Amino acid sequence: MKYTVVIKSVLLGSAMLLHGDTVPQGERSQDKAAMMRNINIAPMFPAHKNEICRDIAKLYEQGIITENAFMMKLNPEGTPPVDPVSEAAQNFQEMRAELRKYAPLRVGILIQASIGHGYWRDSPPADFTRMETLAPDQPEALTHIVCPYDPKVRSYLRGIAVKLGHLKPDFLLIDDDYRIITGRYGCFCALHIAGFNHLTGNSYTRESLSDAVRNDRRVALEYERFLGETFGEALSEFRAALNEASPGTNIYYCSCTRDLKFSADFARRLAAPGQKPVIRLNNGRYSRETMRDFPLRMYTTAAMIDYLNGGEFELLSEPDTCPHNQYATSAALLNCHMAGSIMEGVAGAKHWITPLAAYEPESGKAYRNILASYRGFYQELAKLQRQKQDLGVTMVLPGRKFQTHSVFHNESIDAKVEFVVSMTRLGVPGNYSKASDTVSVLNVEFIDSWSDAEIRAMLARGAILEGSAALRLAERGFSRELGVDVSPGIAAKTTVEQLSDGRPLRCQSGTLVTLKPRSGQTRVLSTLYSESRNGAKRTQQAISPGMIRYRNVLIFAGSPVRHIYWPDHTAFLNETRKKAVLEQLTQMTEVPVLYAGPDDIAVKLWLVGNQVIMPVITLGRDDMPEMELTVSRMPIRVESLQPKGDWREVAFRRETPSRIVLEEEFRATRPYVLRFSY
Repeated sequence: MKYTVVIKSVLLGSAMLLHGDTVPQGERSQDKAAMMRNINIAPMFPAHKNEICRDIAKLYEQGIITENAFMMKLNPEGTPPVDPVSEAAQNFQEMRAELRKYAPLRVGILIQASIGHGYWRDSPPADFTRMETLAPDQPEALTHIVCPYDPKVRSYLRGIAVKLGHLKPDFLLIDDDYRIITGRYGCFCALHIAGFNHLTGNSYTRESLSDAVRNDRRVALEYERFLGETFGEALSEFRAALNEASPGTNIYYCSCTRDLKFSADFARRLAAPGQKPVIRLNNGRYSRETMRDFPLRMYTTAAMIDYLNGGEFELLSEPDTCPHNQYATSAALLNCHMAGSIMEGVAGAKHWITPLAAYEPESGKAYRNILASYRGFYQELAKLQRQKQDLGVTMVLPGRKFQTHSVFHNESIDAKVEFVVSMTRLGVPGNYSKASDTVSVLNVEFIDSWSDAEIRAMLARGAILEGSAALRLAERGFSRELGVDVSPGIAAKTTVEQLSDGRPLRCQSGTLVTLKPRSGQTRVLSTLYSESRNGAKRTQQAISPGMIRYRNVLIFAGSPVRHIYWPDHTAFLNETRKKAVLEQLTQMTEVPVLYAGPDDIAVKLWLVGNQVIMPVITLGRDDMPEMELTVSRMPIRVESLQPKGDWREVAFRRETPSRIVLEEEFRATRPYVLRFSY
């Protein structure tokens, strides 16, 4: 291995003599467009430059990363502000020169902070305007974040851009501290209020403007546009300043979910002329080790991709292991996040697999091992994702009307779609996508983002609804299509739920509505009861149907919510309900493969060519010694995608004409892809 490194160094050195002291800086050519862009974030520790750069080179050689960004924290600090670029420049040049001894990858800079993340230890210049929050319970929240509407802040940022340009990085990456809404609720500083008053001819104070954006949607949207424009102008000035020294250097933008409506404009302003804008999506787990709500983050990932029109941008995921060791995030969860994001269509990732506060090389080994071993898996999965046609069920993404949402009115693409999570965990094979020809799962959070015509078409094809969504549709005049009248609340506390054949199941909880059948075709699948006791005598009073089906529409009385004592929908999820739901689903649409067992897994179904593809992510903590599947027709062969990217046949036994058992272990917290041939 030592000789290999020496030979590579000699060849690379010769290339540098011929072409200058840097490797080619251009973005990827079109023939590499299918290749994923994976950016590694690395610290600058000159005392350990040899070890760090050899490690980065190895990541590149193994195909884990395609480029590397060294981190610089550049938000203004001190009065007068210090020059952080000059302080970091020598370290960057030293680290880059060392890295290019070993690998010809692109080397850029992560601007980890430009206006500030709000860290308590930051000390912005005394005369720089701070962002001021709308949140009344957080008056001190933004005291460490400067406002880019301030001319002094803009001048500071332009100066940074020029200095960075002279370093000739292959790319820049602006971190997500440059945002407006997420955790900040907008900026209501004196400069912004004065500017908005000048624009609109009003005389708002901070208090009256805060009240207006909370209560008047028109004002809220107008103020959001104004904030977006002022923040965007500062980015345009940053881009122009960079062009003075390095016009070809592309700048990637890290978005936040609640700021998504500004992200496309910001990314376009930052991109170098002729280069495709690159946006890192805000879909990280950030130390959340549980997999129980993993489907929620993946639904949001798909919604962000759809919202941004993924074809115009190169969209990267955020498999952040924060704070970058296994005490916070396991390698298994990192692997699932990578696979899950690829299933939704990302073009790469921004990797945080190295501790940044200190040199701690042992903490990243597990991350490196699993990413290296699954490299082929990710590549084949990305290929399948581009070729696939959705089967099964569509868990519908927000409609086009959502493009005019107001973040000040608590309308965001990161809404907690608990019903989608519950249906996924009940085994419903769901693709997070726009409405299609399959059965649709509709959650209440986005019910008003779809037009009446869209709703009518989805109900005609088949739909699965939570109670709150059914109530909203009834209010919009769809009771006839639902087959029930829906009223809010419930007459008495429900304690028992029974299926129509008398079998009990754990009673639905959360927000309940009352369902009243209005058609002879409406089938009551379960009933909610209020149970009382008088001595040894028990009395049950029927309160409402718990589950009904009208034609191809399945409705639950409940809307699953998280509860302090019953987290993650445990009152709603159980073996009996799962079997009942999947039985109804098979009557509503053609489903080639289902997992009806008790294990907690998320399943999708795709058609690629004439083969059925079943991506799986195991959500539970227990390994499965084998997997029992319900099939609509018997496959002649089942294969499993291996970590290296090859396919291996899986032995299975036929239990019945509609049931097979895969004789293979499925480990907890792992991604799998099964392929069925007929």
